[in-house]
Amino acid sequence: MRTFVLALALAVAGCSAADYAIMAKSAHEKRSYDEMLGYAKQATEMSPEYPAGWYWLGIAHIEKRQWAEAIPAFEKALTLKPSAAQLQSSHAQLGRAYFERNQMDLAAPHLQRAIALKSDDASAHNVLGLVYSRRAQRALAVMSFRGAVEIKSADPTFVGNLGAEYYRNGNYAEAVETFERAIALGNTDRAGLEPLRRALAERGPGPRFDPQSASAPPPTHGSLGVTLQPLTPELVQSLGVPDDKGALVNNTVSGGPAARGGLRQGDVIRELNGVAIDDAAALVRAVTQTKPGQTGRFVIWRDRAQHTITMRFGEFPAGTGIAATAPAAPTPAPVSPPPAQAPVPAATSAGSGFVLRNTNLVLTNHHVIADRSRVTVSFPNGESYPGRVVARDPGNDLALIELQGRPAGAGLALAATTGIRAGETVHAIGYPLGGGLSRQPSIVSGQVSSAVGMGDDIARFRTTAPINPGNSGGPMVNAQGQVIGIAAAGLVRQGVEAIRFGIKASTATVILQQSRAAQTAFDIVVSAAPPPAMSPADVFAKVSPYVVLIEAQ
Repeated sequence: MRTFVLALALAVAGCSAADYAIMAKSAHEKRSYDEMLGYAKQATEMSPEYPAGWYWLGIAHIEKRQWAEAIPAFEKALTLKPSAAQLQSSHAQLGRAYFERNQMDLAAPHLQRAIALKSDDASAHNVLGLVYSRRAQRALAVMSFRGAVEIKSADPTFVGNLGAEYYRNGNYAEAVETFERAIALGNTDRAGLEPLRRALAERGPGPRFDPQSASAPPPTHGSLGVTLQPLTPELVQSLGVPDDKGALVNNTVSGGPAARGGLRQGDVIRELNGVAIDDAAALVRAVTQTKPGQTGRFVIWRDRAQHTITMRFGEFPAGTGIAATAPAAPTPAPVSPPPAQAPVPAATSAGSGFVLRNTNLVLTNHHVIADRSRVTVSFPNGESYPGRVVARDPGNDLALIELQGRPAGAGLALAATTGIRAGETVHAIGYPLGGGLSRQPSIVSGQVSSAVGMGDDIARFRTTAPINPGNSGGPMVNAQGQVIGIAAAGLVRQGVEAIRFGIKASTATVILQQSRAAQTAFDIVVSAAPPPAMSPADVFAKVSPYVVLIEAQ
């Protein structure tokens, strides 16, 4: 009551949004969550553009387990450029909220971003492990739980989750040992130990955990903890690599040797311990010849320059290791347009993009603009504007272009809260062959063939829609006309039909929320119920006016 009277007095005296945010933080420390919610609401009402107010409002809803209410509060805070600590925490809490709402595709990228910002966030590692476990991605789940336990080895919940995941993998001896340790630390789930002991007695210890094959003998070589991606000509050009030699890091496993040692998404590994790395298969062979704890000297290409990183290999499988711990499949050949159908001759590069609603920004693939200095953006109605590249993310192959001379206004919103399901209809709208066929956009349709990309990459999805060179960077929309992804490069292998990819809108949203270039709060679709399905013709009529042709020199 005294706190409420003080707050009322402050309000009468001209309390600011910052004051209310401070009171919300104080109430949180006292675990007075109803008071905290009231103060945070006052802060957001008094100053809707104050990020700390929205952050503490989100925290209040999290503490009250109001997941649906927490999500828009944190999303709003992220668009307003919060402090570094609140930025990291917002991503972590969004991941937790999406997990609690069973929206795993949306939870994972926020948790990964939170870990990238603060690698010792044990709770984020643990929740990411729960996400992977729910998706039955056993290798990644164990690695994430291990990351949490490495940071907080005395946490009974984290240790217990690791033991339970061992059990799901059939690693009964490791499960019992780990779960007994969790109980010794204070885990109250003693009943959970009995099924583990029965399984150990009835079926033996089971194989040691191996993310590649549960029946394989325990490997003795070191591990790196990365997934790899073919180095296509488009990526060579966009990353500025001297040639097509090397292995491109698609992702690093949370808590793994690569992540701890400073290797990151978008790096191209060119040399390991003095041995040239020609492709992903060569890197895999080199890694399997190492021992746990051995030091590796990596020559990498990053930010258009060569660097050297030294790191220790982890134990396989303890401590990570997916793509770089077993022989890789043959590197797929890139899809490229026939010479006779090259993009517009006047441009060095051409592709598609789309305007983000309420902004003067165009979202596209990074490889469309790469390092070009002159960019022209053309609309279907004939309007054309010079563009200025204001943000680059080569690792995720995304870029933002600011339209010079066009005010913020109509455009497309990202359906970042819409789940992607295998089998649903998807349309790709863009300029195939970079305007070489027509300077008007076209539409192609297909289905989502998988909700994950290559190597179970949850930042992307696979599609049967025939995406051609030039479509890159254009929007991919569902049957409701919502933008669920950004068209990305396709891959083919001999004797295999082309496989096409899209970058999920949720991945782009996480990146945009951290971009200083996106000063205007771009739109994110949040629908209580999905809108009705539309015909392909109606989808095209709704979306195409904001799909642009990008020509870069």
